[in-house]
Amino acid sequence: MLKGSQFIIDPEKLGYETCAYIGLYLQNPAKFDDVVDELKKIPEVVECHYTTGGFDMFIKLYARNNHDLLNVIHDKLQPLGLSRSETIISFNAAINRQVSIDNLPIDDDDDDDDVDEYMDVTVRFDGKKMRIYHDFMDEENDVMFRAYGVSTFSARY
Repeated sequence: MLKGSQFIIDPEKLGYETCAYIGLYLQNPAKFDDVVDELKKIPEVVECHYTTGGFDMFIKLYARNNHDLLNVIHDKLQPLGLSRSETIISFNAAINRQVSIDNLPIDDDDDDDDVDEYMDVTVRFDGKKMRIYHDFMDEENDVMFRAYGVSTFSARY
């Protein structure tokens, strides 16, 4: 379920006033992987998605302003082998949230053969019960646990 944690940076506080979504059409769609590798080198690009529909891929980027956006498109994106692109500028994110876990089913019949001990606990962030497995105890009496799809976390006796 959880992939990790991160700090959320406010792009506007760093001077990035323009958020844009750009649909990319590649001259040669067989170069998908090469284009993605090059997009990773462009710091303004923060997301890249393979999509269905008309675009070969869809990216999100931040620019300092509209003039800077034009420069990023012309100087950094076009040389990647685009036949064309379509740009949508976002004025504001009206909704910005994670996927809800409120209605996830809990499977009590799921067994994990490599774990001998388990306990049911109530997870405070959503009030649901999850099956937590005891993994090991280190020399400082920290007990390490794991749960379905959750990164390892610790608790002290």
